[in-house]
Amino acid sequence: MKRILTFILLVFSITGVYAKHLTEQEVMERVLQYMNSGKAVNGRMLAPARKGSIKLSSVPVEADRIYAFNMENGGFIVASADSRTLPVLGYSTTGSIDWDNMPDNMREWLKSYDEAIATLGDRTDFVDGNSTDETGTRQDRTPVEPLIKTHWDQDAPY
Repeated sequence: MKRILTFILLVFSITGVYAKHLTEQEVMERVLQYMNSGKAVNGRMLAPARKGSIKLSSVPVEADRIYAFNMENGGFIVASADSRTLPVLGYSTTGSIDWDNMPDNMREWLKSYDEAIATLGDRTDFVDGNSTDETGTRQDRTPVEPLIKTHWDQDAPY
């Protein structure tokens, strides 16, 4: 019986070593570091430039591997709770995010992020979305500008 109990404890402790799940506070710190990094590709900012400090408030989501935050002066951020992925999965400089009042397709899209992160399993060869393997290379990503720039009156039923 002791051997079985020891084996079970060993299995749980080993799986804990591979777990890369971050706390909400750790994710918030990664997000703030990313937002204040000033990284640019081809002269374009990867993160929105904000003057002063950014204040984030957590938004409850029905996913274990992502967090969502609303920014104090408008906008929101969807962030990964896994240290192996990019810190920020998506953001908006306007509006806010509310899990209970978002369109079903967006909710399912965010759940698909959660499922995709789960597929990483026990891999340990990525940190912040970058391969730690010297042979692995990835090109810099070009930021995607807003696709729709028109703001029509989109009241119900649209």
